[in-house]
Amino acid sequence: MTEVAVGVILGSALGVGMLLLLSVAPRWGAPSLARRIAPYIRDVTDPLGMSLETARPAFDPASTFRAGVQRAARILGGSVALDRRLRQAGWTVDATEFRGRQLVWAVVGVAVGGVVVIVLVLTGRGAAAAA
Repeated sequence: MTEVAVGVILGSALGVGMLLLLSVAPRWGAPSLARRIAPYIRDVTDPLGMSLETARPAFDPASTFRAGVQRAARILGGSVALDRRLRQAGWTVDATEFRGRQLVWAVVGVAVGGVVVIVLVLTGRGAAAAA
């Protein structure tokens, strides 16, 4: 019975993870009108082809972190109630910094958990219950 329970838990976790990935994936469908006609009018409107729609921004860790904090704030609730609770608890941080800390600790926890599972598997003590 334990293997069945572990299978149900792992299958549910896989399903939730896939749904979360699907929720942040770009929408499928026809390209926008601007994207479809851009190659035909680029020489008139943007001769260098450097418009905002076609240019690729460089990777910026700070903006990626801010986007993650904003997404966590949307998922976990508004910042007004959190600011009030933080003030009541006597903390001096604001909601954005608190959400950033939550995000960092979540990533660290997932990384440490992954390392622990890898070590357990490599030492031969990894079982379905350990995962």
